[in-house]
Amino acid sequence: MYPYYELDSINKKLSKKSEQLGKINLAIEKDMIIQRTLKNYIDQRKELLRQALDTIPNVWIVTDYDFNISYTNNKFKDEFSKDMNNYYKILTFIKEDEKVAEKLKKFDNDISIIDKLVELNDKIYLLSLSNNKDESNYLISLNDITNEIKIDEEIRNINKDYENIILNIPSPILVRSAEGGIKKNKVISINKKYEKSFKCVSSDLVDMTLEQYFETFNIDFFDNREFKRLNLTQEKKAEIVSYNDTANCIVNFVMSDSEGEEHVEEVRVGDYWSDNKLFKLLTFRDITKEINILRTVNEQKIIYEKLLDVIPEAIFLEDLSTSRVLYTNRAFRELFGISSDVLGVTTQKYRNILVKNT
Repeated sequence: MYPYYELDSINKKLSKKSEQLGKINLAIEKDMIIQRTLKNYIDQRKELLRQALDTIPNVWIVTDYDFNISYTNNKFKDEFSKDMNNYYKILTFIKEDEKVAEKLKKFDNDISIIDKLVELNDKIYLLSLSNNKDESNYLISLNDITNEIKIDEEIRNINKDYENIILNIPSPILVRSAEGGIKKNKVISINKKYEKSFKCVSSDLVDMTLEQYFETFNIDFFDNREFKRLNLTQEKKAEIVSYNDTANCIVNFVMSDSEGEEHVEEVRVGDYWSDNKLFKLLTFRDITKEINILRTVNEQKIIYEKLLDVIPEAIFLEDLSTSRVLYTNRAFRELFGISSDVLGVTTQKYRNILVKNT
């Protein structure tokens, strides 16, 4: 009986160990399945990344930290596969950059290490180098921006042509910024006619704030009815300028040139866009002579009105085409007891009664 008991005990131990080994094998199999799943997932991700990079219109290169190539996309093959010297030129561009060299020396963890323009194969590229520290490699990309550079140059040439046109327009023109406020806005440029009209030079005005500009030319807003300066405070001027930043308008300035001669100017304020930035274009028209004529006429009108006021007979003047009363003298107003009639309603009423009864 004893040998049988011992054999049975051994079998039980073996069965237990076999069961344990089975569990271990099962765990190993599960772990292997997980590893295969992860590997497949990683491979799929890498394949998706490769497919994505292959369809991107930019050149992409993946290298180790010694710049040995581990991957290039289709665009690289199209552009540089026939001449690998271009790749070595790229490395030269990278290593010649002092900032990049310093970062590479320190194994800097910055994601973006370089962004610079380079020329290869008669094209202009934006070269970018990124540190992919998770994979311990560099991502190098080249974006062909040749057309963008050409378009930008063409736009600059067009703008230059327009600037030349503005520069030679026979009306004084000033371009200013529209950032908001009399203290922030600056004079950007003036044309030749402005220099001649106000006896100044462009270099003295460019980058001058509007506050300084108003002080330099003793600028104030002009009262068209009283024919004089409004003598506005700096705060009120600033308020009007801020409004002009958001609107196109016509204003009248009274201003002095560099020799102290005073001008009355009709100023048209319009929008001017450059490089997606808003500026204000001010076009000046000298109306000094017109204002002087109107001022003289107004002074004569005041003299005649004073003369008519001393005549004892009641007098009124009317527009024959509209029957609207234009003027009444003091005797007329006293006769009908008119003390205040700003809108002329009462005067018109008495005129209508008089005309009806005659």
